[in-house]
Amino acid sequence: MRPRIPARLLLVGVLAALALGLPRDATAADWCAGGVCQEWVARYDGPASGSDRASALAVDGSGNVYVTGGSQGSVSDGYATIKYGSDGNQHWVARYEVDGRASALAVDGSGNVYVTGSSGGSGTGSDYATIKYDSDGNQQWVARYDGPASGNDSPSALALDGSGNVYVTGSSGGSGTGSDYATIKYDNGGNQQWLARYNGPANSSDWSSALAVDGSGNVYATGYSGGSGTGSDYATIKYDADGNQQWVARYNGPASSSDWAFALAVDGSGRVYVTGASYGIGADEDYATIKYGSGGNQQWVARYDMRAGYQEWDIASALAVDGWGNVYVTGASHGYAGTHMDYATIKYDSDGNQQWLARYNGPAGLDDDASALALDGSGNVYVTGTSVTRLGEDYPPVHSDYATIKYDSDGDEQWVARYDGPASDDDYDYDVASALAVDGSGNVYVTGESVSNTAKDYATIKYSQYASDVDGDGVPDAVDNCPLVPNADQLNSDGQRRPNGSAIPGEWASNPAQDKLGDACDADNDNDGLPDSQEFDDECPYRLVADSDGDTVLDGYEVSVAEDPCNPTSKPVCTDPTDRDGDGFKDCVEHSGYNTCAFAGDTFPGYKTCATSPDSDVDSCADWIEIVDVNGDRVANILDVQWVAKRVFDVVGPSDSDVIFDLDKNGAINILDIQVEVKNSSLLRPHSKCPPEG
Repeated sequence: MRPRIPARLLLVGVLAALALGLPRDATAADWCAGGVCQEWVARYDGPASGSDRASALAVDGSGNVYVTGGSQGSVSDGYATIKYGSDGNQHWVARYEVDGRASALAVDGSGNVYVTGSSGGSGTGSDYATIKYDSDGNQQWVARYDGPASGNDSPSALALDGSGNVYVTGSSGGSGTGSDYATIKYDNGGNQQWLARYNGPANSSDWSSALAVDGSGNVYATGYSGGSGTGSDYATIKYDADGNQQWVARYNGPASSSDWAFALAVDGSGRVYVTGASYGIGADEDYATIKYGSGGNQQWVARYDMRAGYQEWDIASALAVDGWGNVYVTGASHGYAGTHMDYATIKYDSDGNQQWLARYNGPAGLDDDASALALDGSGNVYVTGTSVTRLGEDYPPVHSDYATIKYDSDGDEQWVARYDGPASDDDYDYDVASALAVDGSGNVYVTGESVSNTAKDYATIKYSQYASDVDGDGVPDAVDNCPLVPNADQLNSDGQRRPNGSAIPGEWASNPAQDKLGDACDADNDNDGLPDSQEFDDECPYRLVADSDGDTVLDGYEVSVAEDPCNPTSKPVCTDPTDRDGDGFKDCVEHSGYNTCAFAGDTFPGYKTCATSPDSDVDSCADWIEIVDVNGDRVANILDVQWVAKRVFDVVGPSDSDVIFDLDKNGAINILDIQVEVKNSSLLRPHSKCPPEG
């Protein structure tokens, strides 16, 4: 007897998906939003216009998409396997109408397609039926398996190796043993190479749910198996390439009750990862994710219970492992504060430590159940499943949508794409996503079942991705320093560039207050504590010892003599030939009212990068900074002006600050006001000696 499983497995055939704020009945490239585009939706209505439910999906290297599942036919229910081109056009449909439903699919490098599922036999109950199609959809062979009880035999998973051998696993009625794992290897011609059955210690129900094959042809299967006084346990098995059992690793959770494994993965070193649901102490099911070494020894167990001690479900249904040994799981988890079931996606590091948890509660705050997960080469995580939108009064009891989500490698949600099929009957409107794949270009594919106005159809969707650019300035939001304001030039005066776009040497490192906001959306471009509106020019905030307009005259000096620091044609005439540091620039250019390394052998403009920056008191802070840094915070900025104003004019509030702070009476409140009271005054911070003044 199969266990009680909530969410996805109970809601199959009952749930659906909504394109929130986007077109509903999408059959072509309908929309792009927030970094994702729906390229196409391909629907398949079988010959009986009845119930068609896709269960598995694969993508080949050319972007062709393959789906399979169960479809109501003109003679009987059967498999319906479809190939779509990368543009969503149907290339072929291959039907196998022998009273059954396909559950798993794989594609090899030559475009051959392999499908397995359960199929009614002649006096044999239901059998495994595994089929190979060539790239044009022509059936090459069918391999059927009837277990020893001639009862119910139902495969759940299929895998291929590099030699074209085919592996299937599932549950098969035994002779006096209840149901057993039954794992089979076929060669590329469909000939059975070996059969391995597993009957657990309770001699009762054993159900294999997932399968993987490593590069050496070793085969791994997991599922759940009746234990001896322990309820059902995870049972994970390794077979060698000849079908000989190498080890069995069983896991009995802390409650010694029901434990069901649903997903499995193997890394390049033969380490095995499984996840599923496991009863905890005083609680219902928890996620239980396990890592085994290549010899079957348990490395760690990571359990997840949303609210410990509560009788609530947390059931993991899908798993993946990346090249660094990080483990990702997803499924359905009971939320709190009225959110019902939510997607719960978790990343563990290679030692089983939780790195992040991302939960998704759909817009209706009802049940959301993730069913599939995939990774891309950049560490992004994709999940899909079913999100309930409304409870119904009649059958079916809910209305739901596909909900597909991308998370980045830190678990931050990047986008959500929802799909609501074309059904117009409010009492019969649901869509259930069951499978997902991501190709090498980052395209995302989802399939499942979707209600139309006449029946349940396969609904397969392709999403493409783009760098979100909300303001349309051609700069992706992820790197745009003003993502909501168009600024293609990305100018950032308090960052790495001058207003004219040229780089300011050392500016990033020398300005720790840099806020990474572009000029277009930064109210204080020079980060001196004053709004741009109070500066020389709010479109050209300047820095005292930079040269914003590139005219070889420092901004501070230009402002001090009423010239425009952002206009290269507005350049003061400097007649004094004195050049005490001998760097080729006159002191009247380098010296804007106080020493800016004009005598230190600097290379123009010398902003905090003087070649021999004088440091008379040897405190790693150049003299010129300390002379201006009167408040001692090692930054020369408007706060120093305030410091001077408060001490000289006893300013204690902002009411008269705009007048008082303009100490040099030039109409601008800026760092130059310091020189009025600081230069050669008792306010100078003490030094063993100070740089000479001219």
